[in-house]
Amino acid sequence: MTGLDFFTRIYPAPTPLTVFDVGAHAGDSVASFRELFPRAKIHAFEPAPENFRRLHARFAASPGINCHPTAVGATTGRVQLHLNNYDATHSVLPLDPVEINRWADSADVTQTGTIEVAQCTIASAAAEHAVAQIDILKMDVQGGEMLVLDGAQSLLATHRIDCIFSEVEFRTL
Repeated sequence: MTGLDFFTRIYPAPTPLTVFDVGAHAGDSVASFRELFPRAKIHAFEPAPENFRRLHARFAASPGINCHPTAVGATTGRVQLHLNNYDATHSVLPLDPVEINRWADSADVTQTGTIEVAQCTIASAAAEHAVAQIDILKMDVQGGEMLVLDGAQSLLATHRIDCIFSEVEFRTL
């Protein structure tokens, strides 16, 4: 992922940050955060089993990086994850085949199935892992970003999330 270096304007590189990377995919943004902030504690969330396998294999031996095979949303429990032929587009929301294929570089994104996965909220994950403050919440969850924020309301209301970095689309995909 590009563009994360602007965080060095907010936080000096030696700062021991806590980062929640929601929708970590195979870990490119995790690697960027680690490079920029070597002392950061990073919690990477990825619900798709094959993506999670790659993420976990990449960072299993990396101290301070914790990989979680869960979706993150408004509630805890189990949810349906919609799988697509392009693995960066898996989502708890079904894709709109017309809108998704308006991307200039993508003409064949299709849903390939669904699976049931575990889901937590930002608040429940913070409590479970004894995280008092999240310095950076990064979200790239294919349209489910507002669901993630809904599950972070208690932390947002008490100013326990400093920065939010999110992918935004202005079309329903």
